[in-house]
Amino acid sequence: MSKSITHWKLSQRCTVFPHLEFRKLYTFEELKEIAETLKKDFEDKMTIQIFDESSYCREANGKWNVMIGVSIKGDRDNLYTYMFRRDEKFGKSYGCPFQNSAYIYDIKHARFSQETAKEEFIIVEKYLIGKLGGGKINSFPC
Repeated sequence: MSKSITHWKLSQRCTVFPHLEFRKLYTFEELKEIAETLKKDFEDKMTIQIFDESSYCREANGKWNVMIGVSIKGDRDNLYTYMFRRDEKFGKSYGCPFQNSAYIYDIKHARFSQETAKEEFIIVEKYLIGKLGGGKINSFPC
């Protein structure tokens, strides 16, 4: 039986949650293209901000991920965060809700998930599964 984890603690305040697994190890540039396409394809339903490389928080610095923030139309107070990341060890890429607990109350950032923005999350989930062949997961290999 292979080992797995139900969430990945980057630090005491930052957690990556499993959501989708893509059977391809995308390059950093391909992950950026995925985020850009998502932003363009959903501009009428939600606002998607793509954070510059290594600009969201120090725990997520590097070319191993692309961080996005989703703003829901009519909900101007909150930003919901999600990460596209690559895992060279397992040769796969992932779509993951991301939570920096230090940002929840001060700047109102929360993870983009079914618990926080159900309708929009399901729309994005179906899109990523259909367009990229992502499969739902509830843990990461370790």
